[in-house]
Amino acid sequence: YAGTDYNGIWKSTDGGERWSKSSSGLYEGLIVFDIEIDPQDSDTLYVGLGGGVGLVIGNVYKSEDGGATWTLKDDGMPRSSETSTYTNGIFTLAIDPEDPSRLYAGTNFEGAFRSTDGGETWTAINDGLPFRPNSTDYRESVNALALDPHHDHRLSGIIGGEYYIFEAGNWQQVSQGTYDVNTSIARAYLYFHPTISTTLYSAGDRFSKSTDGGVTWTKYLGWSDSGHVEEIAFHRQTPDTIYAATDILMKYWGGVYKSSDQGESWAEASRGITAVPVQSVAIDPQDDAIIHVGAGSGHVYRTEDGGETWSRTYLGSIGISDIAMNPQDPQTIYLASTRFYTSTDRGETYQEVDHVEYPECIDIAADGSAIYVGASFGRGVYRSIDGGSTWSQITETLPVFGNYTCPILSIAVDPHDANTVWAGMQYGGGIARSADGGDTWHVKGLTETNFVEVIAVNPSNSDEILAGGGFWEGSIYKSTDGGETWQEKASGIAFVQDFVYDPRNPRWVYAATEGYGVLRSFNGGESWHDYSSGIFYPVLYSLDITAADPPLLVVGSYSSGLYRRHPSAPQQVHLPLVAR
Repeated sequence: YAGTDYNGIWKSTDGGERWSKSSSGLYEGLIVFDIEIDPQDSDTLYVGLGGGVGLVIGNVYKSEDGGATWTLKDDGMPRSSETSTYTNGIFTLAIDPEDPSRLYAGTNFEGAFRSTDGGETWTAINDGLPFRPNSTDYRESVNALALDPHHDHRLSGIIGGEYYIFEAGNWQQVSQGTYDVNTSIARAYLYFHPTISTTLYSAGDRFSKSTDGGVTWTKYLGWSDSGHVEEIAFHRQTPDTIYAATDILMKYWGGVYKSSDQGESWAEASRGITAVPVQSVAIDPQDDAIIHVGAGSGHVYRTEDGGETWSRTYLGSIGISDIAMNPQDPQTIYLASTRFYTSTDRGETYQEVDHVEYPECIDIAADGSAIYVGASFGRGVYRSIDGGSTWSQITETLPVFGNYTCPILSIAVDPHDANTVWAGMQYGGGIARSADGGDTWHVKGLTETNFVEVIAVNPSNSDEILAGGGFWEGSIYKSTDGGETWQEKASGIAFVQDFVYDPRNPRWVYAATEGYGVLRSFNGGESWHDYSSGIFYPVLYSLDITAADPPLLVVGSYSSGLYRRHPSAPQQVHLPLVAR
């Protein structure tokens, strides 16, 4: 069984080869935080759900037919203050293996509950369970519950980031309060070593271990080198071997890790798994087998064989927001992260550039004569006209938000004029144009969009500009008069993160969106249709394309790595349009 984020429960009966929906009767508008199977009757299952702003709502459901149908089972739990339809968010469930009719549930802020009749009724068990600071109404989150096999299946839990046990009707804190066992804002995990009674583990924001029965804890994996540790599993024959599943929460590195020494040391074990957030991608203009990828983890990947094998460099930054190669000298690469980097050896090594602070986006003139970097935190735009040896900072005439220059989210140089530069901003700065290499700027609209994430100038017509902007819902805007007026060409498509023009025809253009995959237009952006077949999850960050015929189009995704395709020329068929 697989529990999803807003798509219910799925079931496979052939070892994961094929999956079918298994959610009849289950409300699918919540996150499935926990699935528990009755150890004595595999057709009986329970799920804990949570959702809403702050995960304040949830429910418990039960199935007695192997997940085919589900029934709500939350009698006795208090109704959410937001709505009478739900309980508080359910983060964790536990079943007594000797008496499966005895269940436990942990909530976001209503405490812990027990059922002795298979979930038909529930009773609070909150004596000793701490309240949140400065509150007498809301309890600390019950992030994880588990039954200790070494102490007569004693109920234990991670509560408010600390380890507790439930004895004689009361919760008692065991950890010393300074070790921060796990700080997950929602679901965490608690495990007991199969054969060593004093060794415990917890997963959530990190992987922590205790060798003294939960009194003291040590972090061995997690923030920031391996992301959010979703869950661990013990090898059945050799329980000192542990596997950890980590995700890319907050843009850190995800994948599977393996330990052979009870979690003391770890090695990556993710070959074949593509859980990498690709925020930026650049193809070498002279050799399309060389591709550079910037990941949300702060890693830079490089391939010289078209993606068959990759090398990886860690720059110690949170997210690589942009990569740009000098079109006249691909040996020289510029990289924007929390800091600014450059490479002069085709990405073999990188050096930090101290003069550029808080970079967000990069573009380089077609002739390589000028480099422009858009920055946040009031830094404005940086410019270099000597190949990056020296930099000048430009903030004058750029729009301000309060006392600071609006953050620059996107930048684009006119392909025909290195002195004509476009900048997209946040906080109502809109889109601005400079005709003198960035010395002076003039706002050209889109101030109502709040975020202007990407700009592209048509390579055959400098008066035709595309921009991706929005607030809660993204749109594609187009100007045909050099930015004097704008028309909305697609809407409701989440943030637009990147554009590229097909080198075969400047009327063909592609867009990477943060929710609607790749969109393609054959009429210069007047109308758009979906071009995402084969992409696992339609949250996309970056695009690049080669000059070959047919070209190589690559797209970087939020959670499943890099995709590639050779786009064919358009056929005379009807294509469904996206929303306008």
